[in-house]
Order: sequence, then C-alpha cells, then structure tokens
Amino acid sequence: MTNDNEDKILTQLREIHDDIHALRLCITGDKLKGVVGVVDVLETHRRELYGNEATKDVGLKDLIAELQKRIAVLEADRTRIYVGATALSASVGVIWAVAKHVFGK
Repeated sequence: MTNDNEDKILTQLREIHDDIHALRLCITGDKLKGVVGVVDVLETHRRELYGNEATKDVGLKDLIAELQKRIAVLEADRTRIYVGATALSASVGVIWAVAKHVFGK
C-alpha cells in the first residue's frame, strides 16, 4: 500500500514539476529554443515606449514630445505667415489708395 501511495505522490510531484517548468518557460521564454516569454514581450514594449539608451533608439514618448514641439513651431510659423500676408496686403492697399489719390487727379 505504501508503494502505491508513494508512486502516486511521486507522479503528482513530477506533474507539478513539469507544470512549474512550463510556467517558467512561458514567463521567461527560452532564446535557444526560440520561445518568447512574457518578460521578453514586456521588455520589447518598454523599449518601444521609452527607447533604449544602449542603442540610442528613440522611444515613442520622446518621439511624440518632439512631434508636439514641431507642431507648435509650425503653428507659430503659420500664424506669422498669415500676419505677414495680411500686413503686406494692407500695405499694398494703402499704397494703392495713396497713389490713386495723388496721381488720379
């Protein structure tokens, strides 16, 4: 009887050991076997989001900040161009009115 109980317990322990090994493989992955784990996926997403200092890769957060600054600069340029065009148009209108008034008579 004790051998049957011991065999059952050893069988259950082997199953638990295999399950733990499978879970560890899912979590950490195995680069030699080409198995991607959860930690690898999270590290890849972290590098994409924040960048990688070792390889000088720019992350999405830095890229978004740079693009927002660029958009602000372009908006300021657009406003400056509109103001300049309006001032130029008004100047031409005033010069035209003065010239018409002076030379029109």
